[in-house]
Amino acid sequence: MGETLRVDAGSLRLILVRHAQTASNAERRYMGQEDSPLTEAGRMQAAAVAARLAHQGIDALYTSDLGRASTTAEAISAACQVPLTSDERLRERHAGGFQGLLLSEAQDRYPDHFLADRPPTPQTAPPEGESALQVQARVSPLLEEIRQRHDRQRVVLVTHGGVIRTLL
Repeated sequence: MGETLRVDAGSLRLILVRHAQTASNAERRYMGQEDSPLTEAGRMQAAAVAARLAHQGIDALYTSDLGRASTTAEAISAACQVPLTSDERLRERHAGGFQGLLLSEAQDRYPDHFLADRPPTPQTAPPEGESALQVQARVSPLLEEIRQRHDRQRVVLVTHGGVIRTLL
C-alpha cells in the first residue's frame, strides 16, 4: 500500500500511487466508492511515499476525490511542493453490492461471483457495480487530457488498486 509504479506513456512520465492503508483495508472490507480513514500505518505509508517522491521533479499531481486517496496525495503535494488536482474519474471501481462488506460476507452473499471455475473478465462486475471496461471508459479521457496538458512532464496519479489494475 502506498507503493509507486512508473508507467511510460510516450513522452509523459506517469507515476501511479495506490492510496495508503485504511481501516477497511486492514479489515479486508470492500470499500468501492465508500470511504475509510487511513490507519496509523497508512499515515506512515503516505509520509514514506511523499519522502520518496520529494526529489523526483514532479510537475503535476492528480488524485481521486475519495478521502483515502486525497489524504495520501496531500502528503505528496506538501513534500513535492506541487499543487493537487482532484478528479472524481480517478475514484475506485464501484463495488456495487459488495461495498461495505467484508470479503467473507461478499463470498457468502454472492457465491456465484466467486466461483473458481469462472475467472473474472473485463466485463465482469459486482452486482450493481462497475466492470473493468466501465472503469477504463471513465479514466481514459482523463489520461488523454493529462497527456496533452503535461507533455514531457512527470505526473503522479494517486488512485486505487482497481483503477491501477485496469490501467495496466
